[in-house]
Amino acid sequence: MLASIAKKFVRKHEDECFIAFVTIIPRNSFVRKGALHAFNLANFKRRVRDGFSKPSALWAVGSVDFSLNERQYGARELNWLPHVHLIVATYDIDELARDLRAAFPRSDHAPRPVMVKEWDGDARVFEYIFKANFSRRISIEKTQRFNKKTGKNRACRGTTYGRLRVSERIELALYLDAVGLDGRLLFRNARFYRTEKSVRIQLTTS
Repeated sequence: MLASIAKKFVRKHEDECFIAFVTIIPRNSFVRKGALHAFNLANFKRRVRDGFSKPSALWAVGSVDFSLNERQYGARELNWLPHVHLIVATYDIDELARDLRAAFPRSDHAPRPVMVKEWDGDARVFEYIFKANFSRRISIEKTQRFNKKTGKNRACRGTTYGRLRVSERIELALYLDAVGLDGRLLFRNARFYRTEKSVRIQLTTS
């Protein structure tokens, strides 16, 4: 339902501006496994909205996602990583990317905290943004990646994904039940509007 409502909203406004798909990992957002119940989601969302203070972002619609991050071979303790996926309207995607990268700097845990891509029109992005399935993200410290510019392989950190264990699913399910569906949603200059027959998203001035 959320994906359908968001898709209709974006389709209505896509001819007015550029539409970007944005992922953001704010600094110091890791939550130790077992401590998710104490995570302040409202404060996390405020930090993200504050990062959109520049006028390059006209409006944004999305939600908070969760992954459980671990290093290969268990080199570090397990941590939940809250992050956000958003559809963002802008007149200049390059300016939007610069503003967001300035607002959300790199860290050791998130060397690429901001991803900004022009939306290609694929409606499946809305199902991804509001998905209810969550995963384990496993970082591989030493892997090889082919560099097209040099024609050689280079060492880098790789990533693979796996299923959450039962105890992890329970911890996340209890937390999400406590915050409610509305707690995951994140809007800027937009909001849900309920009529007698339907629910839709409409633009706001704040």
